[in-house]
Amino acid sequence: MAEFIRYEEVSRSGGRAGKRRVKVVRCDCGEEVWCESFTNTCECGADFNASGSKLADRSVWGEETGESASDVLVSDERLLHLLEDGW
Repeated sequence: MAEFIRYEEVSRSGGRAGKRRVKVVRCDCGEEVWCESFTNTCECGADFNASGSKLADRSVWGEETGESASDVLVSDERLLHLLEDGW
């Protein structure tokens, strides 16, 4: 897992009331990555999940499940809404 830096409070999307906590981690390249959705990409191209764990390179995504990188990335928006609804 990447180095944990802090949590940040952010407003919920879609005009929803309230805030939620987002984990911020440090990438191997030194940049901060806000882990606010299912897949979070650093400026250097490294991907992290919402828990701050570094993901495998996109070239191997879906090898076991038959999914493509775009299948995984499309789920970001749906998961974000579930998380904001307290799921």
